[in-house]
Amino acid sequence: MAIHEIIGSILLFIGLGFQLFGIYGLFKYEHFYVRLSLSSLIDSAGFITIIIGLMIYKGWDFSTLKLGFILVLMLLLNPLSNHILGRGAYLSNYHPERGSK
Repeated sequence: MAIHEIIGSILLFIGLGFQLFGIYGLFKYEHFYVRLSLSSLIDSAGFITIIIGLMIYKGWDFSTLKLGFILVLMLLLNPLSNHILGRGAYLSNYHPERGSK
């Protein structure tokens, strides 16, 4: 095993750990806005380390460029989608402690 495969594997397992702890947090908390924030953190921390780990593990070729493109799209679209979900819930007067409306 080459050094880039070892580093890539380590980053993959770290990303998997972020994902697993984040999923545990999603089941632990019941508040909608906390879950929304947590899902954004799962995507940011876990997905970024997994994609970077895959890029390092694979080496530098055309698939690395594709993974980089997916990473950039995820970094741009994830906060936007979570903002839209949170704003939609807020504007529809969703209050988890009182139920909806």
